[in-house]
Amino acid sequence: MSHIRLPPEHVQLLVLHESPESCLIRAFCERRGLSEELPRAELFRSRSGRFRSEYVSAIGRLNIEFGSREWWAMPLSTKNPISSELCLDIFSLVLIVDLIRNLNGCLVVVTDRDVLGMEVAAWGRTEGVAIVNAVRPAWTWSHIHTRLSFLPILYLAARSVWFKLRTGRRNIGSPAGGAASMVMITLVHPHSITSEGRFRDTYFGELEEWLGRETPPVVVAGVIQGQSLPLVQAFQENQNAVRRISIDAGLELHDIFRNTWEALRGFLACRFLKVSSEIGGVSIGNLVRHAVKDAHASGEVFRSLYIYRCARRLASEAPTARYLYPYENRAWEKMLLLGVRSVSRRARMIGYQHASITASHTNFVFAENEAEITPLPDVIVAFGEVTRDRLIQDGHPQALLRVGCALRQPKTGALAIRSSREEARPRILVALGARVTEYLRVLCFLNDAIGAGHDWEIRIRPHPTLPLEKAIRLLPEGQTRFSYSLSKGAVGRDLEWAGVVLYASSTLGMEAVGAGIPAVYLDLGEILPTDPMEGWTAFKWIARQPSELAPVLSEIGELSDALYEQKQRQGRSYVDAYMAPVNEKSLRVFIEA
Repeated sequence: MSHIRLPPEHVQLLVLHESPESCLIRAFCERRGLSEELPRAELFRSRSGRFRSEYVSAIGRLNIEFGSREWWAMPLSTKNPISSELCLDIFSLVLIVDLIRNLNGCLVVVTDRDVLGMEVAAWGRTEGVAIVNAVRPAWTWSHIHTRLSFLPILYLAARSVWFKLRTGRRNIGSPAGGAASMVMITLVHPHSITSEGRFRDTYFGELEEWLGRETPPVVVAGVIQGQSLPLVQAFQENQNAVRRISIDAGLELHDIFRNTWEALRGFLACRFLKVSSEIGGVSIGNLVRHAVKDAHASGEVFRSLYIYRCARRLASEAPTARYLYPYENRAWEKMLLLGVRSVSRRARMIGYQHASITASHTNFVFAENEAEITPLPDVIVAFGEVTRDRLIQDGHPQALLRVGCALRQPKTGALAIRSSREEARPRILVALGARVTEYLRVLCFLNDAIGAGHDWEIRIRPHPTLPLEKAIRLLPEGQTRFSYSLSKGAVGRDLEWAGVVLYASSTLGMEAVGAGIPAVYLDLGEILPTDPMEGWTAFKWIARQPSELAPVLSEIGELSDALYEQKQRQGRSYVDAYMAPVNEKSLRVFIEA
């Protein structure tokens, strides 16, 4: 705190993100007195809808202006707030400027984003507003490599060469020779491998096996996370009616060298990019330029262009009329489309929209005229009717959409609706998403919501990719103020145990509703709403403040049996429309699309 010098008058405090450091700064301001903390969640909520529209329009206009293979290779072009920090930085900048213009006195903003600090300071110099930027960048080796040099590009190139030398060049044609009936492209990561060492597709479920029986021969090309040798070995074992290969199996060394040269050339050229854009009267050009530089320096552009070259080889050596891949409108997907189509104009590209959609999934939203210039598949098979309608509403051409089924939740439609009500002691299952920030906010929410007078039995189910301990260590006290047990079993067992499910973004809330279990959405006041069931409340409740949780649970408990059963049926109908059940008819959509 030695570099923080607050004025003697009253100050207003805005903590953009919770962290151990933000807790120390908050405590420092409280000890000093004369400080008032602004309600972050309320500020975010009140601006979310308008910002979402302006953000999509601004990035959409940039996509129309700069749309090219090199531009689509950058994560910022997708608008996804998870794949790039650009959305967060723009929202924070616009919010801070708005507060400065409308609040009296001194505003203290707590953030670890040094880029944001520099941009606010630059705005202050332009507007004649005194800004003190006390954000100190973390000068780690990772930070230096990413921001100041092209070492990540060279590292990725060297790793790609090593991976190619270790795995060799493989024939990527169909098992029986000749053209494959379909090529499936999927992502392979550690959670794709079961405890028995077998591959299970986390995007397409058992579709591979079904296609192998119905329309052989089938080739499955895996994008191997981290180019891990153990992953590629597990992925290629136990093949039956399909042929599994790494997507870069047909790549030559000269392809890697050419890819490296293009990435390095882009790294140098992006420094001269001129961008003019604004939101709410605030220029965001510098933030966009920083995101462009970061995409190149971090190696993201190298990875995207690498997929482009893999796709060209795949289309050349495994010729087929149909390609199927998981659709989220990401940068690597556009490279796949452009790569295949550069070799085979007649290839039919089928994207599978495989998960729930929330308002925070701005990667699915198009600005006016943007869809016309964006590389898109020929057909998009949607998760269910709800997501199909949402994609159309968000700018996807209606002619592209088909309704398929929820391959990742194949048993959703087979679950029996629970017939018994909750016992006297509420059993609460807390389902966490895949971000540390969500973990922290949910735990802080529950710390404030659960008092000594509540006899609640809490079970926490972390996301498979993120251990709970990582977030617990970041709490101010280093532990929660409530007791809980940790889920260690299957989802089905947790749902059998639970009387109500709390969630902030997880689709487990939806699965609970489908099984006849009431769900409560914890509205944490994110920049963009994260509720996959937004707008539907027949068997779902909302808690926006910790003080609202107990009354919500009481309201659920006081429902009559008749009304409770009616809401259960409404929930099941909604979930069946959202996550269409897997059956022979819905599976055939993938080969008839």
